[in-house]
Amino acid sequence: MKAIYKTTSFCLLVLSCLGCSKWLDVPSKTDVVESDMLSDEQGYFDALTGVYYLMADNSLYGDMLSMSFLDVLAHRYNLRDYYPSPFRTYFGQANYYESDNIKPIIETIWNNGYNAIANINNLLLNIDQDKSVFLYDNYNLIKGEALGLRAFLHFDLLRMFGHSYLEGANQPSIPYVRIFSGKVLTPLTSVSAALDSTIADLKAAEELLGNDDINNSSIENIWVNTRQCHFNNLAVYATLARVYLYKGDKENALIYAKKVINANKLTFVTASSLVSNYTTRDLTFSVEQIFGLYKEDVDDRYTHYFSNTSYNLIINSGKNNGTVGPLENVYEVSSGGGTDYRYLYLFSANGTTYFLSKYTQYNVLVQKRIPLIRLPEMYYIAAEALGPSEGLVYLNTVRENRGLGKLLAPIDEDNFQQEIFKEYQKEFVGEGQLFYYYKRLNEANMMEFNATETVSAAIPGYIFPMPEDETYYEGR
Repeated sequence: MKAIYKTTSFCLLVLSCLGCSKWLDVPSKTDVVESDMLSDEQGYFDALTGVYYLMADNSLYGDMLSMSFLDVLAHRYNLRDYYPSPFRTYFGQANYYESDNIKPIIETIWNNGYNAIANINNLLLNIDQDKSVFLYDNYNLIKGEALGLRAFLHFDLLRMFGHSYLEGANQPSIPYVRIFSGKVLTPLTSVSAALDSTIADLKAAEELLGNDDINNSSIENIWVNTRQCHFNNLAVYATLARVYLYKGDKENALIYAKKVINANKLTFVTASSLVSNYTTRDLTFSVEQIFGLYKEDVDDRYTHYFSNTSYNLIINSGKNNGTVGPLENVYEVSSGGGTDYRYLYLFSANGTTYFLSKYTQYNVLVQKRIPLIRLPEMYYIAAEALGPSEGLVYLNTVRENRGLGKLLAPIDEDNFQQEIFKEYQKEFVGEGQLFYYYKRLNEANMMEFNATETVSAAIPGYIFPMPEDETYYEGR
């Protein structure tokens, strides 16, 4: 693998008590901290903060892996023919991933994902020898977050560039990189082995973050503030629940989903916090966020994709001749879904064209956040792990907290799984999770957002091509 790091310094992202504050504007924020800068606690704060900044880049979770590219692949949006969207070119064709507009997107996801991992491995290479420089419990917090983030990033790279576990557990997937070196090459590992490595890192993080509290705050120790913008202990549990479910281990997926649920550290958003008063509304459902990222220019991304002037990523082309349209179909308005908070508050309209408004946050306490893991997903995982007889209560908990009525028992397995799918489709618009849902189950077809038509998932497919200069891993 080619070297995926540079060595210059960067400044610290200050994490305030009110929210995840912005980076100081310096030119080298994406570079790896030199080892000699990791000599005191502040240097480690800087290094890990740099990882969070990298993750919030447009190429990763600040855009492509949340609100745009992954949701385009899951057929969330209607790409307007007359708007020059980079996603539209060859969309729906077998060579889509190799097209001139899409190939650079995929290569940058790979390169920047592994660049963030290189930052983490550099930190982990040095932290044990410097344990004495940390105050409070910050050694455990920093090392635990770093290990958790390494697992989180590898898992998502696996879910993009590797086979699904269900379809190809023993197929070569990605390199799971644990060392910081520009000289030592890491060979591809199987999907199963990559998941085992992910679990091992998360289990190590779980031990280190045992005293972490997502609701903690301190004037003296800023690192314990805004834990939702750090890879906290609940994020470890939640990611383990995701990984185990991806692996088909429902027993352990349930254990970790319930660890999040039973911690009672997060609550569901209420209708009163979603009302039209733009200075107080909470459209990214921040009280439900287990882990998210602060992104200073999130407003620019919203304007680029979802404003009335951009017409880049739209939900539909309006109601069909005044009757029920695609958005109404997804949220099942004709069968009682018109009271769904997500339908009522997360979309805006320009005439008969709908746009996602999730990222139009003016509430200063919660604005500029990109949600990566939220509480409802843990209920969906628990529901799927338990099956319809015991899992229905978990699914109904989310429905009731979204303004919907309960689903009635009995319900058979197929219909129950279909209801879980509907929730993923309704819940995670602009968050990238529907693509991963399809891939985990190796679904042959994807549902268009109008909820009445399906398209073949074989085109363009679930497996992103590696950058050309990485393909020599094959056969090693």
